[in-house]
Amino acid sequence: MKKIELGQRVLDVLTGVEGIAVARTEYLTGCANIGIRSPLDKDGKVPEVYWTDELRIKVIDEKKIKLPGDIEEPKVKGGPQDHPPSRNH
Repeated sequence: MKKIELGQRVLDVLTGVEGIAVARTEYLTGCANIGIRSPLDKDGKVPEVYWTDELRIKVIDEKKIKLPGDIEEPKVKGGPQDHPPSRNH
């Protein structure tokens, strides 16, 4: 089974809960849970993170969301570049 990556859009196939994988908890026994953040509810409130077993999750979109401040990896690694990437953290 492929490990769920944080930032991917996912679906809990048992309950139908859909959202972005925002957290991961791994236990000594090997079990992993994923926290899913769903979009705003009908009242415009942010729902709580929903936790479920990783084995119940289907990836809907493998492309991870970009957050403000994410740094893009340079297309050319190493060697001379006209404008090196900014590393402002």
